[in-house]
Amino acid sequence: MRPTMRWHGWLSLCAMALAAGCSHRPRTTGTTKPSPSASASASPSPSASAPVAGVDCAHLIEPPPGADQLCAEHVLGNVGEIAWQSYGVSDDQATVSQRYRAAAAGCNVAVEDSAPRVRLVDGDTHLEVFAPGDQHPSCAKQPAPQHRAVVLISRFMRFGK
Repeated sequence: MRPTMRWHGWLSLCAMALAAGCSHRPRTTGTTKPSPSASASASPSPSASAPVAGVDCAHLIEPPPGADQLCAEHVLGNVGEIAWQSYGVSDDQATVSQRYRAAAAGCNVAVEDSAPRVRLVDGDTHLEVFAPGDQHPSCAKQPAPQHRAVVLISRFMRFGK
């Protein structure tokens, strides 16, 4: 049985960039790291020049400590794959977004801010923070009552690169 999935944001890229032949399957193996690439559509935030003390930019786009994994899915198409994971978090959306926003200030990532939601973009890797009731990609496992935010991490990987 195929999990239900609601599309949001750049995951709708399946309809455009992956073209015909798109399918959705649960991830059954570990994710593959994407090849490094610069995103033409996302430019680094103006504050990305000075690193913030104590921030590990290499691990910025990761779930927060204590997050519960909800989904690990991927979408296949003719030119690549979007692998995505979602995590339930006990802190509210505004608090989680602010933590990522502050940490990203010293890293070379684009920050798309529409408070209380924040999206971090590092090439083909994205992180976005949602409220549990917001429309976001989902699977059979929904956020539990203690989850006051959902963190979505997605990566686009082109075939053959």
